[in-house]
Amino acid sequence: MLEKLKEQMEKCKFGGEAVGTVLLKLCEGDHAAAQLVEQDLENPDMSLDKCLETMRQIAKNKQKAGCYYMPPEEAEKIIREFYGIPAAPQAAAMVPEDSGILDITDLM
Repeated sequence: MLEKLKEQMEKCKFGGEAVGTVLLKLCEGDHAAAQLVEQDLENPDMSLDKCLETMRQIAKNKQKAGCYYMPPEEAEKIIREFYGIPAAPQAAAMVPEDSGILDITDLM
């Protein structure tokens, strides 16, 4: 699986392979996300280069004095949104309420 993704990574013009690397990581162990990405990559408007261009435009809009640093969390969020990959569940949300595990906020 993810053959289309790997093919596009090899053909990217400039920087799109970095988007592909993030996508590979996001799809690792997530069959549904991998299928979604493979389907999206069939559409030329959903290419790695197009996703990178979206990221560049966001960075351009946020720049100050010609500079902007995009943290990895923001880059991942943009890539997830571009390809429609649901956000990763929060660790706290994965613990059932009646698990007996005490959260620090319970003490406040």
